[in-house]
Amino acid sequence: MSGVGQKAFIAELMPRHPLYVDMLPDDAKAAIGIVHPNTRPAYNLLLEEGLRYKGYIDIFDGGATLQADIENLRAIKESQILTVQVVESIPLSSGDEPYIVANDNYENYRAILVFGTPYQESLQITKAQAKQLNVENGGLVRVLSVHVKQDSNPQIVNKLKETEHLRMAVN
Repeated sequence: MSGVGQKAFIAELMPRHPLYVDMLPDDAKAAIGIVHPNTRPAYNLLLEEGLRYKGYIDIFDGGATLQADIENLRAIKESQILTVQVVESIPLSSGDEPYIVANDNYENYRAILVFGTPYQESLQITKAQAKQLNVENGGLVRVLSVHVKQDSNPQIVNKLKETEHLRMAVN
């Protein structure tokens, strides 16, 4: 909430007096900063993306919090800024890979998943995709490869590829 200007909300919920960890029961002390088994996959994914645990805990549940410097995030390091070319249609080929494509408008942010073949400098998208992203011909988008695990269900990947609004080509 603090990232969107809601700092008063956090201050109101914080304890008025310090919490002394040494006075907590042993099981409560042992749980501080621990990642719940149900959230471990998400935690590991965030670590892969460049976030790190630096010893801070969540004020609401005492769980681990992750931090990152923007320049260390995979989404920043490996993404490209490309110019949009709006086209009527884009044929789908078997070598197409999944990408996240996002506009660069902070206040009206949009992102979609598309399949395509990576090239350089410009991105061909359909009119429908341009509308979804709220971009026009000649506008800029950020493109990031999605690392699909080798053991991903091929039926799910193929179903996504069949969806017309997810098609793209990067030129």
